[in-house]
Amino acid sequence: GVGYVTAIYKADGKTTGHISKTITVTSNAENSPVVLTITGVIAEVVNSNEKKYPHKIGTIRTNSIHVNFAAMLSDAKRTEEVRIFNPTGAPVKVSTQSLPKYLSVKITPENIPAGEEAIMSITYDASKVNDWDYVRYSLYLYINGTRNTKQRINISAIIQEKFTDAQKKNPAKIEFEETIYNFGTITQGEKATYVFKFKNTGNVDLYIRKTKTSCGCTVTKQDKEAVGPGETGTIEATFNSKGKSGNQTKTITVITNSPEPKMNKISLKMKGTIVKKQ
Repeated sequence: GVGYVTAIYKADGKTTGHISKTITVTSNAENSPVVLTITGVIAEVVNSNEKKYPHKIGTIRTNSIHVNFAAMLSDAKRTEEVRIFNPTGAPVKVSTQSLPKYLSVKITPENIPAGEEAIMSITYDASKVNDWDYVRYSLYLYINGTRNTKQRINISAIIQEKFTDAQKKNPAKIEFEETIYNFGTITQGEKATYVFKFKNTGNVDLYIRKTKTSCGCTVTKQDKEAVGPGETGTIEATFNSKGKSGNQTKTITVITNSPEPKMNKISLKMKGTIVKKQ
């Protein structure tokens, strides 16, 4: 005849990975006892809420910690959402404070019941930014009135100036004498300075909206705000080689009020070689 031995393995919720368990069967047979083996793999159970809200901020979780508004014209207004989940067993109040004037945040509901979700609507008003190109802001949340400083929600946008038809027909124009300066070979710790000269070849005032560098070792400045038609201006750049070695190329990005694509955003470069002190 045929008989059966039924064995059930019940996972304890703590053990994961490969398992091997034995069962000893004792009988009146000649080959008694017989050892049976159960093998298998216990998969880790991932909380579905941890998948849906992968980012932990204090006692709450969110589905995102980076809100990218991407390219926005200087008169644009846009709203994006972040979902907040309260995994605790008690209500949690989530709020914000001291926002820049171009940001407004609404959390619905502010008091999030245990095990429930809230929607954080973030509205970005580019007309109030007073900045250009890549702009970044760190939004810290207050949880039950206490600011959480260990994690933040990064908010970014690329602000592009909106030009009228009249500005496009009669644009400000900028032309640099040189856009690349090779400072040759310098010793580590020395500084290299160069003055980039430009001219307004348009018929209206030229403005340098913003200058920024590829790293903190290069500082730039323009010598005056408005450059009239036919006038010249300068941007001074200083490269500090402290802590640097080998071939180096640093970029200075210049944002202007010219609607011409090649003149609206210009890259200046400082390059050379750094040798260590003997």
